[in-house]
Amino acid sequence: RVLAMLGHLAVRSGDMGEARRHFEAALRVAPTFVEARAGLATLAMMAGDREAADRELAAVLAIDPQFPGAHRLLGDRRYADGDFAAALAEYEKALVAWPDDFRTLLQ
Repeated sequence: RVLAMLGHLAVRSGDMGEARRHFEAALRVAPTFVEARAGLATLAMMAGDREAADRELAAVLAIDPQFPGAHRLLGDRRYADGDFAAALAEYEKALVAWPDDFRTLLQ
C-alpha cells in the first residue's frame, strides 16, 4: 500500500517516472494489488498510450470486476473517445461503490 501511495504522490508532484517505479515495485510485492495497476493505467492515459491503459484496466477488472477506480478511469477513456453513453455507464458503476466520490459525480 505504501508504495502505491508514494506512486500517487509522485503523480501529483509531476514525477511520472518516479510514480511508475513505485507502482511497479508495489506490483512486484503484490501482483494483484489493483490500486497499483490502476496507477499504471492512469500514467498510460496521461501519456496518451491507450493500449497500455486498456491493458492495465482489463487486468484490474479481471482481478476485481467491481473496482470503482477502474470504472471511473474507463469512463474517462470512453468520454475522451466520444462514447458518452459508455462513459456514463462506467461512471455509474463507479458510483455504486463510491456514491460520494466528488470527482465521479462531476463527470
